[in-house]
Amino acid sequence: MALRQHLTQVSLPILDDMGPIFVPATRNIPGIEGIADAQRTFGGMARARLVVAKEDGRRVVQVMIRYTSYRVVLGVLPDEIARELYPRLRWLALRKRAATCPAELESDPDSPHYLGAWLNPERN
Repeated sequence: MALRQHLTQVSLPILDDMGPIFVPATRNIPGIEGIADAQRTFGGMARARLVVAKEDGRRVVQVMIRYTSYRVVLGVLPDEIARELYPRLRWLALRKRAATCPAELESDPDSPHYLGAWLNPERN
């Protein structure tokens, strides 16, 4: 039995140049709430991993949020952005790499973007 090979995390300059990108939460809301609670309690920055996947017969770019030992699929990138990133993400996947970037969960219940995430948030 072979050891499982983990994906190496890399940053994409084109993704960094796009600035802040909002991704609404469409999946696993309880898991996202758990990450938001842990982040509110302990602080620190979550990371987003972009993964190519198939959904209903079409290719999409899923956003996975990682914070300490938590890992949750948040949702799907908008099509305009995914179209631009897809070739690079596919190439990285073939080479056992995954694109990552900083992410900030919107954990304020009064916010219209509640439980969504900002990729590449602006740093204060």
